[in-house]
Amino acid sequence: MEPLGKRRIKIADILADNRLRAVDPAWVDMLVANIRESGGLKVAIEVRELKGGPGHPPAYALIAGGHRLAAAQALGWAEIDAEVFACTVDEARLREIDENLMRHELSPFDRAEFMHERKQLHLKLHPETAQHAAGGHGKARGGVSASDIVSFAADTAERLGWNVKTIERAVSIAANLTAESKARIRGTEVAKCQADLLALAKLGPKEQAAALDAYFGGDDFKNLRAAIATLGDRPAREPDHAARLVTAWIHANKTAKTAFLHFIKRDVNGMGWRLEEMAAPSRPSGQEAEAPETATQGEIAAARVDGYGAYQDEIPRTGNPYGGATRRDQQLAAAWLQGWDEAAEDSEDIQEKEQAA
Repeated sequence: MEPLGKRRIKIADILADNRLRAVDPAWVDMLVANIRESGGLKVAIEVRELKGGPGHPPAYALIAGGHRLAAAQALGWAEIDAEVFACTVDEARLREIDENLMRHELSPFDRAEFMHERKQLHLKLHPETAQHAAGGHGKARGGVSASDIVSFAADTAERLGWNVKTIERAVSIAANLTAESKARIRGTEVAKCQADLLALAKLGPKEQAAALDAYFGGDDFKNLRAAIATLGDRPAREPDHAARLVTAWIHANKTAKTAFLHFIKRDVNGMGWRLEEMAAPSRPSGQEAEAPETATQGEIAAARVDGYGAYQDEIPRTGNPYGGATRRDQQLAAAWLQGWDEAAEDSEDIQEKEQAA
């Protein structure tokens, strides 16, 4: 992109159609009030110069600043300050995405859409970053290979200062949701919940439609995940109180842990229990006595907690100690992986908060 400098241009000469994200009226109202109070725009909009024909002045296509432009129009301005660039349509689109990712708080769904669009443009502008080795990773439903996501995510993380896992997760959501699913959840509470989006993206097209039918069908589901749990008459998972307690323990400081231990000691003594007699669920092994066909809720919770702690101990996700082909083995292995993933997400959230502070 070649910067052509800052200009005062006519708003009527600016084309602002085909935007990736609709203008939020509430955000515009806030900008209008801010402009009135401060006396003007603090940051100029960005536009791409469109060459006019003989005898016609150049027009401009908006790159970044849709809300600022809408606020200026609401105030009745005829002109606005703009940073003008000479660039291609793809370069302008990429800058529009980055400006929104950095300046405006996006819902998880909007972030996924922006990230997926950014990935397509990134590969188009930088095809050398794509890796299509024979026999490599397969394609997601959105045509995105795992190797493509990694190379793109690393570049985007460096440019925007985002966590790589956050970027990979966002791309996978947009790549795996069907067009119909996206249209149905856009602007709803589902779009604001990343956990719901991730759960929906793991389903096939027919399952996505069925889950959304159930969720929007009038039944009183707490969230989309609860609706997904009913597919195939599967009961909704009970809250994992043991895992929550361990999560709180891991993130507590020394003072809080000391206070908690004193409370546990009083509570256990008050109930007449003896700690040494309270055996914790153990990992399955080949030398154990014959195990039941399915795992108990307590064993599943313990495996999930075990997986959470494994992440803290820097054990790789492939280090799952629960193996075997029985239904019980599979349940415990899945719970361990879930705990590991939850620890990774918690760690990522902490890093993002620290970076934002």
